[in-house]
This record gives sequence, C-alpha cells and structure tokens, in this order.
Amino acid sequence: MTSTKSAKGMGDKELQGYAGEIITFPEGMIGFENWRRFVIESDNGQPILRMVCLDDEDICFLVTSPDCLIEGYDIQMSSREQEAIGLSDAKDALVLCTLTIRQEPLRITANLAGPIVVNVKTKLAKQLVIQDERFSLHYPVSLEAEGE
Repeated sequence: MTSTKSAKGMGDKELQGYAGEIITFPEGMIGFENWRRFVIESDNGQPILRMVCLDDEDICFLVTSPDCLIEGYDIQMSSREQEAIGLSDAKDALVLCTLTIRQEPLRITANLAGPIVVNVKTKLAKQLVIQDERFSLHYPVSLEAEGE
C-alpha cells in the first residue's frame, strides 16, 4: 500500500496545466464500465475542471483537487490499484474528486470517498473506493461570495 496525497497546495494554474489531456480508465468508472476515455477541459483559471467522456458525448463530470476543499487529504492505494495505472511513484499521481450540483436546495457536494487517481505519465486513471469515515460521498462545498 502506498500513500497518495492530493497535490499539496495545487493552485488553479497547476490544475489548468492538465487541460486538453486525454485520460483512460482501463476498468471504466465505478458503475459505468463502458466510460473509459475522457478529456480534461478547463474554464479560464478556475479550480474546477470538466472531465468530458469521449465514449458518450452526453456525459461530463466536474472535478477538482481535494486539496481545494479539505486539508490533509491522504489516501491509500493497493499495489494492484497502482499497477492498474502503471503508478510507481506517488509524485506522478493527480488526485481529483467529482463534484455534484444539487438543485433543491442549491448546493454542491464533493465525493471524497471515490477519488480519481490519474497517473500523469501514462495518462491512465482509476476511481478508488475509500473506506475512511473522514471522507464523505457528499462532502459539502462552500460557495462564499467575495466579501462575505
């Protein structure tokens, strides 16, 4: 087991550096095994990226670095999980979490229990299932306006 931290202090600019990258989930996304190929898109320096599915044009996930949301986000990957994406050095891991926008009432949550780990060298990715009570499937994301 190797500990993989989300890129500590990863700024918006660094996240933007992944825009245009095509990543592949060899095993697909959890529950959606046919969704394997995605392209990462950005919005002018925002800490939120779009992960657009190339296998189904109607599918798009909003993702961000967990470090934008919570301090000390540290996950464990088994050797099998690392091998699946060719990850031999934790420094090559980009850790992302998916965001969900709920309408009634309007709120945004992050899935910290199902992070996505991308090997930035191989462009292979895997979604993990984390059994840690600190990390929720529906972690609330604060949307404070400037000046509040």
